[in-house]
Amino acid sequence: MKKFILAVFFSISTLSLFAQGNRFRIDYDIIAILDQKTDVWSDWESGDNTFVFNVNDNKDVKHYKPNGTVAHYRNLSNDIEEGTANGYPYQIITVLDEDGTKCRLQIFDDPRRGLKLIYSNLILQFAKSN
Repeated sequence: MKKFILAVFFSISTLSLFAQGNRFRIDYDIIAILDQKTDVWSDWESGDNTFVFNVNDNKDVKHYKPNGTVAHYRNLSNDIEEGTANGYPYQIITVLDEDGTKCRLQIFDDPRRGLKLIYSNLILQFAKSN
């Protein structure tokens, strides 16, 4: 019950912070990759990834990777797209990665559903294992 209450509190806090534009971070410990050509997901692999949202006035995102590098995603969205997938609420923004490629960043309220970086040919999904 305690884990459920914490998950609900975390979800509410994440949404209100994202909407308000305050800086916040989320840590994920697993990752899977979908090859959209074959429509096959990889197995979940261990990988500590941290995302920091709203790092500046443009509401950009920084991604701290397991190998120690940091990726910067430039926010291109004026508005936050909201919706649900299989009953799980999420928000989406469009970002520009360091290579100049546009992708969509989808963050779910539930950290076990995590965050997806959605490119035209693949999807990276980061999540918390518990």
